[in-house]
Amino acid sequence: MTVDINALCMTFLLFINQDAMYEEVNVCPDIQVMPVKELQLLACNGAECPVQAYYDRQAKAVYLSRELDLDYSYDRSILLHELVHYVQDINDKWEEDINECRSAIRREWNAFIMQEKYLLEKNIRIPVSRQLSFYRC
Repeated sequence: MTVDINALCMTFLLFINQDAMYEEVNVCPDIQVMPVKELQLLACNGAECPVQAYYDRQAKAVYLSRELDLDYSYDRSILLHELVHYVQDINDKWEEDINECRSAIRREWNAFIMQEKYLLEKNIRIPVSRQLSFYRC
């Protein structure tokens, strides 16, 4: 990767801050790049899974797969998606309601919508929000 991750993070926080849903966040989380096997340990309890990035609420950190190439807009959008979760966390949008699963889906939906918005600005039409069809409560 030849991209300055912290500069990219700040750019994405500005992008997210345009969404009236959140209070502004102007400090990046810790962002770490690691082999996919290490990422699977964190995000999938060590099981093989198709994880490319993960936001850890307790650590306030974003973990990215070393396989991502942040020179490409689609891979950048994956970082943006995780930063949306970070902003949700800072804004206390992790509300626990009667149906925790539905809350999680709402958070994912918002992150996917922000990701699609970014991709559309780059003239990339990939409906990433369709992944929500795999989420079940």
